[in-house]
Order: sequence, then C-alpha cells, then structure tokens
Amino acid sequence: MQGLIVALVITYLLYRLNALGWRAIYTSLPRTPWFYIVFLCNYMLVPLSDTLIYSVIFKQNLIGSLTVFVRKMIYNDVVDYSGEAHLVLWIKHQFTMDTRAALSMLKDVNLLSGLAGNIVTLGVVAAFLATGQIKLLLKIDPHVRQSLMIGVGVGAGLVLVMIVLRRQLLGFGTARSLQVLAIHIGRALAALGLLALQWAVALPAILAVTWFVFLTGGTVLGRIPFLPNRNLMFMGLALAMTDLVAVPKTAISGVFLASGALSLATSAVFMVLNGLRKPNTLAL
Repeated sequence: MQGLIVALVITYLLYRLNALGWRAIYTSLPRTPWFYIVFLCNYMLVPLSDTLIYSVIFKQNLIGSLTVFVRKMIYNDVVDYSGEAHLVLWIKHQFTMDTRAALSMLKDVNLLSGLAGNIVTLGVVAAFLATGQIKLLLKIDPHVRQSLMIGVGVGAGLVLVMIVLRRQLLGFGTARSLQVLAIHIGRALAALGLLALQWAVALPAILAVTWFVFLTGGTVLGRIPFLPNRNLMFMGLALAMTDLVAVPKTAISGVFLASGALSLATSAVFMVLNGLRKPNTLAL
C-alpha cells in the first residue's frame, strides 16, 4: 500500500512538471549556483524545523527521522493534511501512542504554527511602518492597503484569542508551548528571508528588500479568510512589482517558474530515492 502511495505521489509531481513544460523550465533555470544552494536551505527549512519541534516534544534527538518530516511536507503539498495523517501513523508506530493523543499533539503544533504566522505578519508590518518600507508595498499596488488593514486586523484578533483561550485550546504546558512557538516564529522569518535571498541572487538587479516587501504583502493576503480572489491579488502584486524595477517581466516570471519546478523536481527525486531505500517501513 505504501509503495502505491509513493508511486501516485511521484506520478502527480511528474505530471505537474510536465504541465509547466520541460523546455520552459530549462530555459528559466538561473545559472548562478547560489540560487540552488539557497533553494536547498529553504526547501529543508520546514522538515528541519519540524524535526526540532518533535525532538522538543518527545525529549529526544529525532534528526535520524528527518525523512519522515520531508515526506510529511511533500504529502501536504499534494493533498492538504495528508502529511499530518502520515505523521500520526508514524508517531503511533514509533512511540506507541494512541490516535487521540497523537492528533491532540498535532493540533497543538498546528495551532502554534498559525499563531506564529500571525505574530510574524504583525511584526513585519509594524517594522515596515516604523522604517517607511511600507511605502514600497503600497507603491507596488495601492489597492493592497485595504487588504493590509484586514489582514492585520484578523492576525491581531487571532493572536488575542489564542492568548486568552490558550488553556482551553492547547494541551501543551506553557514552557513547551513557548518552545514550539519560538521554533515556528524562527522558521517563518527564515522562510521569508531565504525566499527573498533566493530570488535576489537569481535577479541581482532587484534588491532583496524589494522581494521581502513583496513576500510580506503575499503573507498578509494569505492571512485574510474567505478572500475569493487571493491568487489574483497576489498575481497582481507580482506584476505590479515589475513596473518598479528595470528587469523584464519574462525574467521575473522565469524565476517563479524555476522555483516552482525545482521544488517539484526535488520532491520527486526524494520520493524515488526514499521509496527505493526503505519501501516497507513507517519510519521513512
């Protein structure tokens, strides 16, 4: 059964790559090796931080189980929450924990992840307001002002709810909750910085701070619930950004294409190698 799941995931990833177009992917790939070095750091950020989080929770070093968390990330990219289902099975097998306790643990980790995302969004927007960088975001797209206000309001509200109801919502104690929250916040900040750096080394004509502002705008949009045209707004933000820099739109589109394709290809290669190495164990 597990081998079938691996085969289906690999097939899906290859289908996505084929849909992008192999020639278009090849021509868009940046030539600087730094792009791929930063990409790899960014790609591994989520599984590494998950490994650290569960090492803290279980009070043991789980770096040897890093591939479990890589697979969790890949599964979630294919189908939402399928990675959590895989992790629950692994936890039950590895730590002889019942399903309810494992699900409660994952619930706490995910709630703290959402809280960290809102804290980072509020913090970055506050820093941009204090330094005047917010003007660049508004210059990219003046219509994003309302979205910023909604996103900040939603983020602040959710942070307040989590703080007030933390004892009812979380099964973790205060110390463990703060440890997990700190890791999530570090991951969120590092993800923004690494992605901005990755795109900046591919297109050095665009300053990393420009990419960081753009990504912050996208992050705020992602915090607005029930937004029907979030993808269109984010795409509009990306296209508007090209008017501020002396770089062709095709070059920026190429970097986006290369980043997406590289992520899909890396996941496909990992699934092939990992599936061949230990196809019959939940400890993958």
